[in-house]
Amino acid sequence: MIYPIKLTKFSQKVQSRSDLYCRSGNLTFVNANLLFPLNKVFQYNAEWIYPPVVDLQLLLADYSVGNRDFESFENWLLEIQNGELITDDGYLVHNFHQPFYRIEGPWASGMAQGLLLSCLIRSSTNSSTRTRLIVDVLDTLCKPPLKIETTFGPFVEEFPSKKYSMVLNGFLFSLVGMLEFLLVSEKYDDIDDVKKLSLRSQALSYIETLVDTLPVFFSSSVNSYYDMQGRPADLSYHELHLEQLIAVNSLCEQVFEFSINHSAEHAFKQPTTNKMQGNVISLRKLKNFLFILKNSR
Repeated sequence: MIYPIKLTKFSQKVQSRSDLYCRSGNLTFVNANLLFPLNKVFQYNAEWIYPPVVDLQLLLADYSVGNRDFESFENWLLEIQNGELITDDGYLVHNFHQPFYRIEGPWASGMAQGLLLSCLIRSSTNSSTRTRLIVDVLDTLCKPPLKIETTFGPFVEEFPSKKYSMVLNGFLFSLVGMLEFLLVSEKYDDIDDVKKLSLRSQALSYIETLVDTLPVFFSSSVNSYYDMQGRPADLSYHELHLEQLIAVNSLCEQVFEFSINHSAEHAFKQPTTNKMQGNVISLRKLKNFLFILKNSR
């Protein structure tokens, strides 16, 4: 079962940016001074922080190109457990301050839970008990909340901020994880049918939200929007959005036997160009700078 989203570009970026990323054991740390402008001035984080989503994407990047040796995931999971970064009830936590969305650590990311579920179902030593915990987290209104109710419908948050952010790529990673589990759910005999049916219903409600939000996310004249706080996506994120929509559509056809291609048609027709990338990145950086400056401690 090959992961449906190619993450090789992301993997190459991590490997080539030694100023931004560093390894310690099985974990990848990110330089907060580069990730968050003004971190040096306000010191809202230590210089090096650990975001679990980076490692999960790296693991799935290896798997997406046919690497069948997934033992590295088990080593990563053991280190996460020893560092108490995964709770007894299945939450994978980010233990750092996120200044743009004004979140104090520890906090749980819907994106991380979806990526973790995608990793778990590929692990040769995976236990149903562990998988059940992650499924429960994605399926229920737990605390900290992973989903919010928006004017469009329920949305899985990458960043659980008080003012909902609705980060598109994080939401889609979560949805892919849920759909992948439903695709192989018959393997999990000890996870009852009621729970599987509940997750199926939840996934359908998220797909409905996705269809309703697509016209908004792709209403920008410059690529798509990264989130509902008005930040345009740079070219790499825009291309990721399109690849994720293809993956979601393929999984929808396999799990539910319907297509969202018609709803996503505008997204694929929207022109993308390298010429606008510099302007988009500058606009994003300016908005990030203003938000962080306004909300720094």
